[in-house]
Amino acid sequence: MPSSTLHPPPEIIATFPKPNYVNPETHGPGLMVASGLLSGVGIIVVGARLYARFCITKAPGIDDLLIILALIFGLTLSILVMLGNQIYYNGYHVWDIPVDSYVPHRINVWVAQLCYTLALTSVKISVLLFYRRMSVSFTRGFLIAVWVGIIYNILYCIAFVLALCLLFRPLQAYWLTFDAAYYAKGDWSAGREEIATPVSGMFSVVGDAYSTVLPLLLISRLSLPRRQKWALYALFSLGAATVVFCAIRTYYMWALFRHWDFTWTLWKAWLFGEFELWSAIYAASAPALKPFFKRFFDRKSTAEGDSRGGGKAVYVVRGDSQGKLGKVEKYWPSSRSRRSAPPGSLEDEDVELVGVRATSKGNGDETHDGGKVGWATLSGNHIIKHVEYDVERCASATGDAEAQPKWDQRWRRESDLQRSGTFSIASGPASRSPS
Repeated sequence: MPSSTLHPPPEIIATFPKPNYVNPETHGPGLMVASGLLSGVGIIVVGARLYARFCITKAPGIDDLLIILALIFGLTLSILVMLGNQIYYNGYHVWDIPVDSYVPHRINVWVAQLCYTLALTSVKISVLLFYRRMSVSFTRGFLIAVWVGIIYNILYCIAFVLALCLLFRPLQAYWLTFDAAYYAKGDWSAGREEIATPVSGMFSVVGDAYSTVLPLLLISRLSLPRRQKWALYALFSLGAATVVFCAIRTYYMWALFRHWDFTWTLWKAWLFGEFELWSAIYAASAPALKPFFKRFFDRKSTAEGDSRGGGKAVYVVRGDSQGKLGKVEKYWPSSRSRRSAPPGSLEDEDVELVGVRATSKGNGDETHDGGKVGWATLSGNHIIKHVEYDVERCASATGDAEAQPKWDQRWRRESDLQRSGTFSIASGPASRSPS
């Protein structure tokens, strides 16, 4: 280790200001606040992602396992950074640090760098595996590019961990050289830390940029509406912030070895390292959060419907005498509108709701395709049914005979979703539900 960086010679130490152990100058609480807030939001984001994958879509993957590992290493890193700031004087001037904290501070830095590398590598590979899950409908070249990125990040992680372990020989010399007696013995050897550390940051910037640019190149070649394409650009561009933070951190890791007051600069490097890591976790989890927010807003919409009409949404399916389906309309009926219907306004005829066909039947229920099919009442060519899932996307289908098979298939796919099974008539007191 060169004496001109982390180990200043005696003549340089003699020029340092007098130590201030009572009220030293610091960077303030910014690192503590940032680490606490970023890690707290990270727990919420990853928790929402895992809930969406395991409970909503029920399609977890290896990318979710890697995000869990990234969260564990990221939380460990944040704890180590906060401990380094509060206990081991990270962010203080080097002349204001007690001598007996030199070695513990160095141990803290070594473990934190290891957690930082493992956490970021887990995030990057998780993102690339997510692209791979999407790439079943994309080109072979894109799939190869995904695997190139995965291999690159694995090799980067292995190389940096080996460098961290082999830079000093023996390993404990990494921190014991900050003990004056051990340093004076000289029975240790060291590599060029002032070169290895910034170079590792540069390779990390390349990995971040690769993971961010790869989906953008793919989106540019897709034939999509302009609004949808820009929405995808915005979603996958969240990783650009990670690239910027990584570049700034790399600069400070280079500057750290260019002057004597390295602990003062190390504070800035860790601050941007925290932003880099947690912004990467947020960006990696953003695409997987869509089902979570969709369920949240669906529930909110249902709650608004309850406040309007005291129940679920009602879909009015207009048909003709042959039972062919026409337009589907959605509205929130009020209980007052049901009570105000004139007596005898309903025809005493029942129809079975199967796919799009409405055929005359007697009263009651029957089993169809493994599920219970309720009965609704036909009045003025209107079939009214309470449902919990969205059939508005089917409203464009017509009653033509050629469209019937498509409707039957779509109906059976929708039947697997959760639904209330309640049938009613919104226009009069003759409404009823199957038992």
